[in-house]
Amino acid sequence: MVKVIIVFVFLLAAILIFGLWTVPLVGKIKDLRNQKSEVENVLVNSRQIRNLRDDLIGKYNNIASLDLERLKKLLPTKTNDGGLIVQFDNLTRSRGLILKSLAVTEKESPQNKAPAFALSETSPKEKQETGYQEAELNFKVAGSYENLLAFLGDLEKSLRMIDIDSIVFSAGNKDIYEFNIKARTYVLAPAEKSGVEATDLLTIFGLLRKTEIDELFFQNSVLSSLQDFSSELKIAEIQTGRPNPFSPI
Repeated sequence: MVKVIIVFVFLLAAILIFGLWTVPLVGKIKDLRNQKSEVENVLVNSRQIRNLRDDLIGKYNNIASLDLERLKKLLPTKTNDGGLIVQFDNLTRSRGLILKSLAVTEKESPQNKAPAFALSETSPKEKQETGYQEAELNFKVAGSYENLLAFLGDLEKSLRMIDIDSIVFSAGNKDIYEFNIKARTYVLAPAEKSGVEATDLLTIFGLLRKTEIDELFFQNSVLSSLQDFSSELKIAEIQTGRPNPFSPI
């Protein structure tokens, strides 16, 4: 009877030890294995992220500064109303037209429509992710019909993309017409905050994998044929105050 009780006590003690010490220890070992696997995945992902980053930086640094400047003018980050006025004034005067007015209105572009200056066909999914905005242009010019055609030809070749939507004209004296033109230009949409934390390596890795730099884009014949008609406003310096009496004559 005593032996039975001793055996029962040892069995109960073994069960208690297994339940109170061994099971939690096994759980901790499993957690440590999982953490080890996660750490190894993070190390692998961090190496891949570094390689992707270095590859993108290398491709970006290989782009010529002149090409980057043309790209910024092709799809600028802001409308730059003053630059548009200067460009239109230069183009109209070079074609014998008079620029009477120009109004610029920014509006968000529909995301399901690609801009007319796309150099290649895009899939519906890519069109939905097009990050650009439209700016509406309403301007009025006066001149001959032939000069207007030459002006429109210049807009077609302009590096700053401008699409004509409609033209309404009225006749004047001696073959001089007044043209009311509605058009569109494009600007790069502001970047949205991704909300990605620095520790979220998987998300960062996914974003980097989606990022592509097409180095052959700048060799495209259509892009190369576009002309930059923009120019900066040069404001003459105006001397203020009385002249320096000690300056040499």
